[in-house]
Amino acid sequence: SQHHANKAIQNHFHRVINAAKETKSKVKYLIEGTKNWQPGKRPTYMSKMNRHEVSNFFKARTRMLDFKNNFRGIYPNLICRGCGKEDETQKHALMECEVLHVNDTTKVDEKQLFTEDVKTLKQITRKIDKIMIKLSESAMHVNA
Repeated sequence: SQHHANKAIQNHFHRVINAAKETKSKVKYLIEGTKNWQPGKRPTYMSKMNRHEVSNFFKARTRMLDFKNNFRGIYPNLICRGCGKEDETQKHALMECEVLHVNDTTKVDEKQLFTEDVKTLKQITRKIDKIMIKLSESAMHVNA
């Protein structure tokens, strides 16, 4: 029956994801951060946020934002485009970079990425947008 087929697909997907988290750090990061994750069940926040917002914070949850450490093969080095001092990791860019953040109001704590609160998630996506813009602007000044 269709129900049994769907259940078998969900079980297979769950096994594949759990196996992947043993060898893939991005999958492990996502699974460990998402405590209430259930394969096959659409989270409620997806219905309350626009496509850009969902995409933005899902990229953050899966460490797929355009930071050098997330895409090591693309960049010739890992030095932060903002400060030029530290490695450009997601944590550094979202929380630590002194050039990207002049105070705590612009910072994104990685623990916040896994909240289910829609208002918080919308705030996070706006902060991420601003960080990404500031990072690309910093890179233009550094490369000029």
